[in-house]
Amino acid sequence: MTVLRLLAEGANARGDQFTRVVSAYFATLGYSGFRFNVHKAGRELDLQGSHAFEPRLLRAECKATATPIGGADLNKFFGVLERERSSNLEAEIQGYFVSLSGFTETAIEQEAPSPRFIVVNGEEIVAQIIAGRVVASEDVSVAQAAALMKDVRPTASFVPGGSEILVGDSGWYWLVRFQDGIEPLATVLSADGSELFGEQIDEEERQGIEAAAGVTLCLRSAPTRGIDVEDSKRQHLEALSTRCGSITLDGLPTDEGLGGRTFRLEDAYVELQLAPAKGARSAVRMVKARQLGGEESPGEDAVGDPGDALPLGPVLQSFSRVAVLGPPGAGKSTLLKRIALAHSGRGGLAVDDGYEADTRLVVVYMKCRLLEAPSMGVIEMILDAMDPEGVSNRDAMLQLLANALTGDGVLLLVDGLDEIADERHRAAFAASLQSFLLGHPKVRCVVTSREAGFRLVAGPITTVCEPFSLRPLSDRAITDLVERWFHLTIGESEESKALSRRVNEEIRLSLPVRRLATNPLLLTALLLVRRWAGSLPPQRTVLYDRAIDVLVNTWNVEGHTPMRSDETIPQLAFVAYRMLESGQQGVSLPTLQDHVTSVRKALPELLGFVGTSPAEFVERVEERSSLLSLTGHTTSEGRVVPVYEFKHLTFQEYLAAVAIAFDYGVVPDGLDITGEVRRNLDDDRWTETLSLLAVLSGRRASQVVDVMCDGLRKSTTRLDEHDPAKHAASARLTGMLLRAFEDG
Repeated sequence: MTVLRLLAEGANARGDQFTRVVSAYFATLGYSGFRFNVHKAGRELDLQGSHAFEPRLLRAECKATATPIGGADLNKFFGVLERERSSNLEAEIQGYFVSLSGFTETAIEQEAPSPRFIVVNGEEIVAQIIAGRVVASEDVSVAQAAALMKDVRPTASFVPGGSEILVGDSGWYWLVRFQDGIEPLATVLSADGSELFGEQIDEEERQGIEAAAGVTLCLRSAPTRGIDVEDSKRQHLEALSTRCGSITLDGLPTDEGLGGRTFRLEDAYVELQLAPAKGARSAVRMVKARQLGGEESPGEDAVGDPGDALPLGPVLQSFSRVAVLGPPGAGKSTLLKRIALAHSGRGGLAVDDGYEADTRLVVVYMKCRLLEAPSMGVIEMILDAMDPEGVSNRDAMLQLLANALTGDGVLLLVDGLDEIADERHRAAFAASLQSFLLGHPKVRCVVTSREAGFRLVAGPITTVCEPFSLRPLSDRAITDLVERWFHLTIGESEESKALSRRVNEEIRLSLPVRRLATNPLLLTALLLVRRWAGSLPPQRTVLYDRAIDVLVNTWNVEGHTPMRSDETIPQLAFVAYRMLESGQQGVSLPTLQDHVTSVRKALPELLGFVGTSPAEFVERVEERSSLLSLTGHTTSEGRVVPVYEFKHLTFQEYLAAVAIAFDYGVVPDGLDITGEVRRNLDDDRWTETLSLLAVLSGRRASQVVDVMCDGLRKSTTRLDEHDPAKHAASARLTGMLLRAFEDG
């Protein structure tokens, strides 16, 4: 039986350590958004959270006492749990009582007939965190320890049944026992089963482990022969600066003048802001207090507003580990490169970000799509990331890393977690990363991912990283990026300044364009379209078409396989039309799959040989483009099912117009395109779609406009000065026609 040993002294410190272990246990069960030691009127909860996929809340009591828990403690917790359930009737509340030392026989008998909550002991905690890959398996750890011990004490023999999981302030460890004669020995590994060198454990922690376990630790020293650590660090920083110092326009509609060009990241970077991710504990008060120079911590009952804009610097200053989520093109990779440059001593963050980069840290920039074996140990992957070309001395990198883990520290930047395409590998990597960070509490970390790909690994990652979402670009950031664009592509001149002012004004005056411009990728695509067209195209349809093509087909093809536009657009257009027709902004996954099945049957000549199932199609659209995004859950036929929405209503309205214009299975029998216009002319929801349809209709545009004009004439003849609704309808039709003429 594997023992879980807490190294802290004192009841409070042991309790805190155990609660963190229990949170990792619950993460493997699908819970996240954990809050600890929550004080409420007349009661306290050790841990609470919510299930990632089901409408279920978690309330748990955690005890790390030396003796088993009795029935009186269970009864007390049940009273707290009942008060929680009575105050929250909208979601199921699942209670857990977790005891490191287990429960008395009478307590177990008391709960056996009709359990009021779930009881969990230390053995079950250990079994689950191993099964959930929070820590390596005992077999793997023992095999690794035996191989290492041969180099240190060849005469030592393994002691069966003596392995332990140790939880300390400086890390989580596997301790494996050996014996040399009568001398009790042991070696320790990181929680993920990777080797720990003697230099990676400080002397105080080492003495605490030896005293608690009653052993002498045997550890190898990191290789040092002929290694100049400072020179290795200098070479590493130079390579890091080269990798992160530039950006390209790959995957965007460039011309011969810009294709293949690279730009210095400092010249193109604009300020990005974060917001607390949905369901995360509040980070706002802590960050804002730090901005004001205070030391206030966030209240445990504070609720973060997803609309709160938080500068990058104070967030990094307040939290040593952060997960940054965002849609395609939101700036996640650019943000990580900026952080890397700041810590390499080049291109530091702006002073008003409130963050002073620590250039003593060893920065590791890890691109997930380049990981060859994302299920192997994190240390090995870090070493590969430090030397992706394989030209440096690996022992030198290992020594540099070992020194940093116990010295000045490590900043781990993990880019594109969602770009590990195989879900099994992604889950394995997330578990390994969680284990590594638990085993090395002093390591700082920033992880980026699209929301869709993050859901699979939210449990393990949010136990070690505070989740944030990238906010859309502010008006100031849009203006800044446009100015930088013209400076980079034209140069510093009055012409460049005049053009940037003109384009910024065009963006400000067009709400649809403004919506697209809040995404850095789509804003860059708009500026490229303007470059080869000579101006921002008056047809919004051109902009929407290019934006969707970039998201679906050309952007980031290394991380996400492109989708065929001739198959993807008809299916998305049909879905958009059906959602608009039903008046639903969100659609359940079963209904969404039914729509995809319907359009495939309606268009066999286009979609008869599609190689993905409807479910796979929806998943790929979200992961590749985020045009459709999971926004919540609902109940359908007694089941909890996902609900999807179009990321931007603009795209839904445009794609619905595409469905009608190209007859992607939506025009009812007996109706032509003008009949479809007449049918929806008086419905406010169709205003933008019909305006776009007039432009997409080609030679039939005059017929569409005639129907609109006829509707306007009828509405004006029925005008009644005492009926505001009729005036509003007339004004709506007039605006629809004007936008159609402006676009066409």
